[in-house]
Amino acid sequence: VMRMEIDFTCPAQWSELSLHYGAFFDVVRGHIAIVHSEIDGQPRGETVLSKLARDVSIPRAEGAAPSRIDGFVAFLTMGVAHILEGVDHLCFVLGLLLIARGWMAATITLSGFTLGHSVTLALGALDLVRVSAPVVETLIAVTILTVGLEALRAQGAAARAVEWAMLCAIAFAAASLAAAGAPVWLVLAAIALILGAGLNGRSAGTWRRPFAFATGFGTIHGLAFAETLREALTPGGGLIWALLGFNLGVELGQLLVAGVAAAAFAVWQARHAASAAAGRYATACLLL
Repeated sequence: VMRMEIDFTCPAQWSELSLHYGAFFDVVRGHIAIVHSEIDGQPRGETVLSKLARDVSIPRAEGAAPSRIDGFVAFLTMGVAHILEGVDHLCFVLGLLLIARGWMAATITLSGFTLGHSVTLALGALDLVRVSAPVVETLIAVTILTVGLEALRAQGAAARAVEWAMLCAIAFAAASLAAAGAPVWLVLAAIALILGAGLNGRSAGTWRRPFAFATGFGTIHGLAFAETLREALTPGGGLIWALLGFNLGVELGQLLVAGVAAAAFAVWQARHAASAAAGRYATACLLL
């Protein structure tokens, strides 16, 4: 995260300030810039710039300033892009679809992810919770490993295959978290979580277990973006609207991805059930 403050002294008769921002878009996937503007010390709201929208105009007339609705829409769009451009979130959503059976269970499960995501995103953005970025990113990988194990079991994988996958996942998670500087208790908790997913023989036949997975792991994913909001938004700078818009965008983005993936699996299942089952099994292995 980089924060940059720029002051301009404009000519007496100026009417509009135009800003073009082009840094990092071509070298960092998913990079965004949050522009908070003030004129004579009066906040004029936030604008989100991305690879597809690199310019912002800030009128001098106060009535023409970006409204809260404009900021809400900007963060809503950013939430959708956050899901569509984030390989980690796409993998997690795909894994949840494999362990949640039926449209209703899948919808409830994905809403649980948004719920957990929203809680820690708000706490992190308000600077009430801080976790180092390397640890958070590694924990996100652990969540995908764990959901991958659940998905593998849900597809009817042999117990021996699940056990070997569990052992590999534990080795990877422990080594990665230790390298990221995570405390010992967190490494042990991650190992216990993976053991629970690998050794649990119950089928995910209802919405409760996938919902619990999604909500709990959503809290970890929410920490990943909280740092950006905390650094980019100033106190009183529309944080509530930013959180509402972003979280709604996350929900819409993942429902879109889930709808497309579920429809594709449904068509595949209807046309060739045997290969569809193999495809779901292969997807769980790919997530791991």
